Amino acid sequence: MEEKIKKGTAKENILIINFEDPRFRKLDLISKRQMIKRSFKEYVETGGFPKVVLEEEERNKKELLYTYFRDILIKDITMRYGIKDIKKLEELARYYHTNISSPNSYNRIKNVLKTSLDTVERYSSYIESTYMLFS
Repeated sequence: MEEKIKKGTAKENILIINFEDPRFRKLDLISKRQMIKRSFKEYVETGGFPKVVLEEEERNKKELLYTYFRDILIKDITMRYGIKDIKKLEELARYYHTNISSPNSYNRIKNVLKTSLDTVERYSSYIESTYMLFS
């Protein structure tokens, strides 16, 4: 990790630190901690969509994510399952994404969205089939 090099007389010692030494890798991680935290936070918020990750502008990232959200709802769910009430499906998907950390039941969601229990159960399974939701 460090070497002593004698320069001139025996009393002159220069301390050389080798940052390539494997023992310094931990220090390198510590110095990059904020960048790692920031990158992880961004990944959690935006997912791993390459186009979103590479986009610089926050507004454009949000537009892309909303486009993906709508595309999944429209192309993957409504077309596959023949859903007519797209607004109710979108309300349910938004509800799940904005209440991700709170415990929910189909009955509670039914009351919040003012729809039938059958609709909540069916739409939830459709959303889960696209991996937008995990139970």
